Amino acid sequence: MKSALKLQATAKPKKMALTPPSDMPKSAVPLFKKMGEHLRDLGLLEKTDIPMLASYCRYQVLLDAAQSMVEAEGITVMAVQGPKTHPAIAASTQLSGSMAKLSAQLGIGASARKRIATEAAKAGREDSAASPWEAKG
Repeated sequence: MKSALKLQATAKPKKMALTPPSDMPKSAVPLFKKMGEHLRDLGLLEKTDIPMLASYCRYQVLLDAAQSMVEAEGITVMAVQGPKTHPAIAASTQLSGSMAKLSAQLGIGASARKRIATEAAKAGREDSAASPWEAKG
C-alpha cells in the first residue's frame, strides 16, 4: 500500500495540451504557445487560466496594431474641432492596463515573479520563475 502511494506521489503529471482558441487571431498564436509553455512548465498555468492567457495574447496583438497606427499616422489626427490625440493612444493605454492586470494574475513580469518567489519561500519551497526570453545554455 505504501509503495503504491509513493509511486503516485512521485509520478510526473502529464503536460497540459496548449491549444489556442479557434477564434484566436493567427498573429497571437505564437505568443500564446510561447507564454503558455513557459507558464505551464513553471507550474503556473491551469486549464482554467487558458481564457485569461488567450485574452492577454489578443490584447498584445491589438496593442501592436494600435502602436503601428500611431507610428504611421502620428500622435494627433485632424478632427472637426482641429487636431486631437489619436484614438489609438487611448486604446493603447487601456490595453496596457488590461495586460498589466492579466500579467499579475498569470505570473508574468518581474513583480509577479518576485511575488511568486516570495510566496514560495514562505511556503518552504523554491520555484524558478525565469523569463521565457532568457537565454538557455
